[in-house]
Amino acid sequence: MNDTSLSLNGENSYAPLLINKIGNMTEITIQNVSQKKHSRTTEQYYKGGQNYAATSLIGNVGSEKGQNISLTFSNIKLDASDVNSIFKNATLLESFQHSDGAGSSAIYNYKWEEDWGTDSAGNIKHNVTYGKEVSDTKKNRVDDVSRQNKYHGDWSRDDRYTSPVKNNATEKYSFAEYKPYVAISYNKAISYNKAQDYDEIDVNLERPYLDKGCGTYSDPYILDASTLAEVARVINTAAPTNGWEVNYNANVSADKSTVNANSAFCKGTNHKTYTYGGTGNFVSGNETVSKDNMIKYLCEAYYKINDDIVLGSSFAGLGGTSNSYVFRGVIVGQKKSDGTYPTITNNSASPLIRFSSGSVVKDINIPKK
Repeated sequence: MNDTSLSLNGENSYAPLLINKIGNMTEITIQNVSQKKHSRTTEQYYKGGQNYAATSLIGNVGSEKGQNISLTFSNIKLDASDVNSIFKNATLLESFQHSDGAGSSAIYNYKWEEDWGTDSAGNIKHNVTYGKEVSDTKKNRVDDVSRQNKYHGDWSRDDRYTSPVKNNATEKYSFAEYKPYVAISYNKAISYNKAQDYDEIDVNLERPYLDKGCGTYSDPYILDASTLAEVARVINTAAPTNGWEVNYNANVSADKSTVNANSAFCKGTNHKTYTYGGTGNFVSGNETVSKDNMIKYLCEAYYKINDDIVLGSSFAGLGGTSNSYVFRGVIVGQKKSDGTYPTITNNSASPLIRFSSGSVVKDINIPKK
């Protein structure tokens, strides 16, 4: 985007720059979007007397009955400070509305390297777009603390907070004086079967790896609340996040018509860890697995639960709407030392299994709501 992109005149309250509106049943990836000049570049952006170029990059997304909407943002470099932004209302979206809980999602992740790493000329990249929700999210808070204010990665290993002014920041930075990513702020429906009002973009959220077990009978995936919720989200949205790691046994993959029993028997030695690269494939060294086959694999896998689980209100339920992604897997509870079996407390409006074809749930207590 150059100096003379567009001009937003008067009090026009809705004039998106790139896409006017996005409907339902949609999967869109927005990447490699940047301003040629802004306040963090050597040659700065000049507004030429106009206040804004547009109200947001993209307009309204979804509707009050929206279903199966998946938005992924990456490699975005737009100036989002209130003083310098070319957008009037928000940087990325005017609104994001849907009715299917975690069945729809919008995700933007960036790593420390994209912000404070250096290019070949030794210049600091700052190849990210900050937003008000990094510190002031309404949706992704725990004990009234943002879960979005660190760089994307494993929170237990990376203590660097997102900061536009300090590298390796160890203190939280307030983005209150930045444009929000989404103009209409988060407003969650509280009753069953009521449309979710408005959602946020999830930014740099910790996505738990599926790295215990490999989903086979002899080596089932070990689930806790966070991994169960993430598996359900990925199956529903078909939108794994960049960098998500999954143990995968190629000998029993979903694209094989027959399975060799010896090679399929796994005790931690016959599988490899694959990482989603954001381009439709999971990668392990020189080996790749398509996103479609990985999701099918998750739909047919064996899972084990060792301890009680409490699922949050955004849990999507296992199984997607397409025939390929209905849940055909097995979930088994491990008997505890006191002789009881694990309990799954589900605080969402979605059932444990949303769409099933021959799935099995065994030795698990599910209290009636």
